[in-house]
Amino acid sequence: MKAVTYQITLLEPLLATTLGGDPNSAITHPYIPGSMIRGLLAKLYNAETTDLTGDEATRPLLFDGAVRYLNAYPSLDGVTRTLPVPASWQSPKLPTTKAITIRDFALCTADELHAWTHGPEGERIPYKGVGGFVTPEGLAVTPYMPKRHVAIHTLRNRFAGRPDERDGAVYRYEALAAGQVFSGAIVAPEDGNGQAFCQRIVAKLTDLQVHLGGSHTAGYGLVQFSAVTTCDQWYEATPELQAASPDHTYVITLLSDTILRDQYGQTHTDLAQALRLVWPDCPPAMIQCPQATLNLTVAGGFNRAWGLPLSQTQALKAGSLYLLHLPVPDAVARLNQLSATGIGERRVDGFGRIAVNWQNSTRKSLQSVEPDTPFAPPPARPQLSALSAVMAMRMATRRRRHALDRRLAIAVLQLGKELGDPLPSKTQLARVRTIARDALKYRDLARIATLFTPLLQDEGRGEAVKNPDAFEKPALDQFRRARLGQTRLHLWIKGLLADPHQVWQHFQGHDERKAIINSEPEGWMAEEYAIRLIDGVLAQASERQQREGA
Repeated sequence: MKAVTYQITLLEPLLATTLGGDPNSAITHPYIPGSMIRGLLAKLYNAETTDLTGDEATRPLLFDGAVRYLNAYPSLDGVTRTLPVPASWQSPKLPTTKAITIRDFALCTADELHAWTHGPEGERIPYKGVGGFVTPEGLAVTPYMPKRHVAIHTLRNRFAGRPDERDGAVYRYEALAAGQVFSGAIVAPEDGNGQAFCQRIVAKLTDLQVHLGGSHTAGYGLVQFSAVTTCDQWYEATPELQAASPDHTYVITLLSDTILRDQYGQTHTDLAQALRLVWPDCPPAMIQCPQATLNLTVAGGFNRAWGLPLSQTQALKAGSLYLLHLPVPDAVARLNQLSATGIGERRVDGFGRIAVNWQNSTRKSLQSVEPDTPFAPPPARPQLSALSAVMAMRMATRRRRHALDRRLAIAVLQLGKELGDPLPSKTQLARVRTIARDALKYRDLARIATLFTPLLQDEGRGEAVKNPDAFEKPALDQFRRARLGQTRLHLWIKGLLADPHQVWQHFQGHDERKAIINSEPEGWMAEEYAIRLIDGVLAQASERQQREGA
């Protein structure tokens, strides 16, 4: 097959919403659907023309089904595209060793089935499905389930800028975690137009950084396309069949969700019935499926042009498999064509992909190994522009100030309980608070420190001189006698003014080393909250004086 292959690196969590779950939640597919890639290309081409359906060059690329957009599955090494684990693969529920043995129950004989499911003393060995994704080849396989990013969000009132009783709904997003790499493919026709389609797709996707999925404004969906190349001989799971099976039996594994319908339009799960419609010239009695291992799901979607969800349809889940008995002379050609084009509905969006004889007798017993690197480390986030950086800093500062205001109120109440008698007079407390509020405008801690510095060093005369702006000795003694816990009140104030970062010691749960937009906290924030803490503690002292005087 002729195809365009590419890699997608998630720079942000990606939300490719699937059906089901709580109404106030969204759960992602474990892969990037092909319909999402097709919609992206439609958006890119829509910027060039006002009528996509009328464009003779673009219509077959997007709408006629000539080009098929396959799902982007996880890539463990950044190159190989994994595939859904077959439904017949199972492993013991209680493994006795770290290395887990995986059995393929679709191809085992009766003796093998008994040996796998019974222990040495005849006890029953329970098994469970493997799930996830796996590398296409090899006996040492690595089942892998993509990492998830779970976040709780609150619906905010658009005008108030905060949650309220009517609109403050809480909802949960379960998205694909950032830093993972997904590998996808776009299959083009083998005719002369295939090469032209591939070249147009490569030109659009090369080094493209774009948003996919939902909730773009909430920090979801930024991805980077890379390694966009064309391949003239590409196959999804196994190369084309070269010879017919001796017993005319073939293993058909579904590599993506598949929607099958009968001649009356009803969905069903009978592959033999679907193939009789695909191959009307083949005798119906020669198409038989004696055995199947199936899982079901519900297929849906959303049409942005309509602004409506697509109809929900029962589908066979990826990994389901059939044993197909096809004793016809041209079985190899028929199956190779089926592997290239797929089967069922919505094949343009990656549905109905199959593999022929991907599972065989040589892979009946496999060994599960842990990956060396479960997924790529998160890449560096893109640099913000100068204007965006300023806006981001303002938003982060407002958010931090909002959190610190709550902690400041708690700290003031707690320190107020530690004030010990005798307290300074209300007049002296008011004097310090007045100067503190004035100093807060300029974050000038020296104005407050001057009150508690009776002597200044005169550099010209080389001796200490009296500070005219400081407290007189009787007023200063009032602050020296007062206590805050085990510390003199004036020493606590002077220590906080000398090192304003000590204020964070009174804010439980606050880490002053937490960065804002990859930078350390600004010094003015510590100075501001040091002044406000002093003012708040003195306000507590003044209120106590007033209560005791009353």
